[in-house]
Amino acid sequence: MPKCPKCGEEIDHLIYYAYELQKASVGLVNGNLEYYNWDSLGVTKGEPDYECPKCKEVLFHDEEEVKKFLQNKKDRKIRLTEKEAYRISQTPPNECWICAYLTERICKDEQGYFIYESDLKDEGIREHLRQILGRDF
Repeated sequence: MPKCPKCGEEIDHLIYYAYELQKASVGLVNGNLEYYNWDSLGVTKGEPDYECPKCKEVLFHDEEEVKKFLQNKKDRKIRLTEKEAYRISQTPPNECWICAYLTERICKDEQGYFIYESDLKDEGIREHLRQILGRDF
């Protein structure tokens, strides 16, 4: 069973949050409205959040990452020193979207801070991290 990268608890599911456009049929049953045949027409605003049911921290925004996590497939952890984690997170979110993105993805386990390699798929994000920390990833 996978462990939450934020709180370390074993979890078998995540909580999904999204703004969705929904459609349903509505009818009158015994004087009350009853909705049925619900259908989701997709996320309408932003990206979905998938959070840990134990600590309520948002862990993912991407469905493929959620699937991999719940299947307990291991993703390589790129270790950060405490100083590096602080350096990434010290930039105000409104000044740098990449630092805001990375700050949300910094995790901590018994060995220290890390970012999953899959969070660094984009070469622009990797390059930005190289510039901030002065090392290759």
